[in-house]
This record gives sequence, C-alpha cells and structure tokens, in this order.
Amino acid sequence: MSNVILVTGASSGFGRLIANALAAAGYRVYPSMRDLTGHNAGQRPRAT
Repeated sequence: MSNVILVTGASSGFGRLIANALAAAGYRVYPSMRDLTGHNAGQRPRAT
C-alpha cells in the first residue's frame, strides 16, 4: 500500500512547502486549495 497524503492550503506558504517536500520524498500528494481561478491561478503545485 502506498502512502497518500492530502495537504490543504497548498497554494502558498507552509502548505505548498509541505506538499512539495512530501512529493519529493516519494509520497502521493493530493494538494487542495480554495479556488484555482482567482488568487490561486498559476499557483498549483506540480503534479508528480
């Protein structure tokens, strides 16, 4: 079984930092944020 992690607030700050670090460590990360079209447009963490 693989490790799956949901990170809320992943558009910036600690949420984004944690999502990127966990993805780099080999975890399957599902980042979430409030809205992809407003303030967060272009801020989505890269899918790995």
